[in-house]
Amino acid sequence: MLVLVIAVLVVLAVLLTSALVFPPSTPASSNVPQSFFTAVSAAENLSEVTPGGPWLLHGVEGSDVTTHFGIQVEFGSDCSYLSGTGYDSIEPYTGNYSNGELVNWVFIYHNAKETQFLVLTDDGGPASNIGILSVSGCSGESIMPPVIPSVVIDTTQVAAALVHNVLAERFIASNPVANSSFTLVNRGSPFGWVWEVGYQTCQVGDYGPTTGNEVQAVVNATTGDVDNISTASGVSSCSGHSATTPLGSVFGLFYPTEAMCPTGDTYLVNGCRGGDAIYRVGIAYSQPVAHLGDLLLQVETSTGVVLSLSEGVGGFGVLNGSSEAVAESAASPTLSMNGWTFPLGSPATNATVLSNTFSEFVVDLGPSSPYGHGYVLLVTGTGPMSGAFSENLP
Repeated sequence: MLVLVIAVLVVLAVLLTSALVFPPSTPASSNVPQSFFTAVSAAENLSEVTPGGPWLLHGVEGSDVTTHFGIQVEFGSDCSYLSGTGYDSIEPYTGNYSNGELVNWVFIYHNAKETQFLVLTDDGGPASNIGILSVSGCSGESIMPPVIPSVVIDTTQVAAALVHNVLAERFIASNPVANSSFTLVNRGSPFGWVWEVGYQTCQVGDYGPTTGNEVQAVVNATTGDVDNISTASGVSSCSGHSATTPLGSVFGLFYPTEAMCPTGDTYLVNGCRGGDAIYRVGIAYSQPVAHLGDLLLQVETSTGVVLSLSEGVGGFGVLNGSSEAVAESAASPTLSMNGWTFPLGSPATNATVLSNTFSEFVVDLGPSSPYGHGYVLLVTGTGPMSGAFSENLP
């Protein structure tokens, strides 16, 4: 598998390994931000006249960085370039990093015969060929990554979706200057192609502050839906290392689905009151460092205000595989919890490791329908966990 890390911004699992080097004395020839659609058009034009094709695009990453540095694109110690060096110089950019227009683009192709790799870059001028490699010289590269389909959306559409997400919106408002990266990745079934987006204020390589804040998002590359987004603070070198563990790096949820709490259900037994409008949110994954007491839930409006119900009360519950509540918050008209309580006989405590043993969370929003109002479920880390992530409630 070819892996590209451009200045430790976001890992692109379909490219190659990029090593950070010191910036050259000669600046790049251009510094013009472009969307994916604009940049890939220039790359495609160059690939069509590059010998050895036809060339098939399988990897893309665009980035803005606030410091001047260079990248050396490498495919492993046993790989060598047939032409070019795989080096590119990156100029600093401190403009709008959140509109989906990036200064530096890297495109990775393989030819139809699956015998060579082609590396192209574009920094706003004409696209450049920075190297061609032989597949036969690279061990473990016998299986080509999937080719990027023509139906993926532009990065400007991705950025527009994130602007309306409360976590991304808050980060952008608080950080007028930041690094950013947009990486197109195929995550396989059932996720398919996604744009992985990162905004960060921490250092790139040896340059800039040693710690900072970040927001990481996954956006469906065909629908524009924000599948997952998380934040972290005190991150070192944009690598996810911090004094506390970013919650979004060890815990995730499936997309919420709307439902009605069955008649006769109660908060104590079922995590919701019969007849109330609810969302069910399945636990997608959890590493053993995440505990039930490490997270708090709340629901916010589209303007970032904690939701207060106009009638009835609501709350949060954690259900086991039999849809029985093993933990719940206190029922309240204000959809923000301070901690969990545990029904008599529940096997769960605040120290219980989160896992798929708990099948899902249930969010009770009272008797009035909340559907389609743009509400957001916000999950915040506490104690040894830091940061937060959110899920849009349909």
